[in-house]
Amino acid sequence: MSLAKKNSNKSLFLLVIVLMFLAGCTQKLSDKKEKFNGNGISYEMKLPSSWEVQKDHKEKYNEAASFGAKDKKSNSDMFVLINKKVGMDLKGFGDKTRTELSEAYGYKDEKELYMNTFELNKFPVYKYTVYSTFKEKKVWGHLYYVETEHSLVQLIFYSADDSNYEKRAEIIDESVRSLVETSYKEVSDEPVKDKASEETVEIKNDQLTFSIKGFQVLDIKNNDKIVSVRFDMMNNSEEAISAERWLQLIKMKQNEEELKSTDLPEAKKGTVMETQFLKLKEMVKPGESIETIVFYELLDEEPVILSFDQEAFNDQEDMVLDIPEYYAK
Repeated sequence: MSLAKKNSNKSLFLLVIVLMFLAGCTQKLSDKKEKFNGNGISYEMKLPSSWEVQKDHKEKYNEAASFGAKDKKSNSDMFVLINKKVGMDLKGFGDKTRTELSEAYGYKDEKELYMNTFELNKFPVYKYTVYSTFKEKKVWGHLYYVETEHSLVQLIFYSADDSNYEKRAEIIDESVRSLVETSYKEVSDEPVKDKASEETVEIKNDQLTFSIKGFQVLDIKNNDKIVSVRFDMMNNSEEAISAERWLQLIKMKQNEEELKSTDLPEAKKGTVMETQFLKLKEMVKPGESIETIVFYELLDEEPVILSFDQEAFNDQEDMVLDIPEYYAK
């Protein structure tokens, strides 16, 4: 074999290796549009071509997840949480969420937490990147909050901390930009609603105003249940105060036994409920208000009585939350 031919074969071999390397690094979106839905709202989106849908996404990722997928080429995962937009206060959402995430992930300066905003189908998208742990492995978390006509969709990507991280981040971004809301059907968030959960009840004094906006019974492990109460707190005073004042001034009871306040349920982590719950400890400036949520462990199916501190709220009558009948089923 001549030297020229040997060099030619060697060059061809090197070219094949280079092309294989480039093919491995180059990622694209799948041609298939994945379909999923939640809260009566349906969506389509394209995953990166190397990702596959996980049918057991609720068990693998989050009980509240409506969709999930995994990268076949790396230790990377994603899942989707869907929140109806009705009743949500999205004013200043981007900056508020950055502050809350920086606190949740231990950033001393919220500016250290990467944030980007862009528009998708005429609605805003908020992206945050954090360095975290998923399934006991270090990952880059890409947290997207995508507003659509009827919802706020959370797309949570856990990307492996490897040499392909930056390229993977680019294709993940393309995938998110392919998300489209395709249909909407009005459904109830709660199996049963009553007057107390539909109407805002206002309790106020010279220092603050509590506007109770709704409640919901949530299933947790071992058939136990908790009740969440969503409320606004307006600061009428001249000093900053925390929404945790609720816990000091309002008692929740069943059959005269005081209910214990509890933390955010595991299944609600990564949802809008978590964002609302984190606001409970925030200091509210004079003249400003905040929307937050509290959780209590239920004892049985009996109505829940809200009792108000009589020194703070003179002659304020108790309020009753009629726990839905499905509690006992």
